[in-house]
Amino acid sequence: EIVVPEVTGLYLEEAKAIVLEMMHLDPHEYDVFWMQGGGRSQFALLPMNFLGGTQRAAYIDSGHWAHDAATHAQYYGSYEILASSKEDQYRHLPFLTENKDAGFAYVHITSNNTIYGTQWQTFPTIAAPLVADMSSDIFSRNLDFSKFDFIYAVAQKNLGPAGVTLIVGKKS
Repeated sequence: EIVVPEVTGLYLEEAKAIVLEMMHLDPHEYDVFWMQGGGRSQFALLPMNFLGGTQRAAYIDSGHWAHDAATHAQYYGSYEILASSKEDQYRHLPFLTENKDAGFAYVHITSNNTIYGTQWQTFPTIAAPLVADMSSDIFSRNLDFSKFDFIYAVAQKNLGPAGVTLIVGKKS
């Protein structure tokens, strides 16, 4: 006889609490979601939910996945490449010469570029909400996660089975 344990929402709530504790984030300010679909789903869902009308997004193009994320924004609204190192084949992180405050709905950054071997050690100060794809390095080092308004990480890299995505977002 096979015994199937009863699954309750308690496991999910415990997982959410652990994520926020590891990130040193206040559960009154941030929430955790587990979704399906992986990274490309987030590339589309982000602009789909946060762009519209005259709102624009900005992307920092630091590698293959950052570039791919930016190209998905064009289907749902307007976007701008704030900085890029593409012309140098992504051999370094892009240089941000100024903190543009152009009323962006969000600025997207990819924290680690595994293909090119570049990783942001400090994150830029941005006037707009900062969104990060942390798929390849989430929980690999201590960070001030409170600098971010929205973080996503596809699970197949570090967290679990393929297709599961961790999302941490400010409730505001």
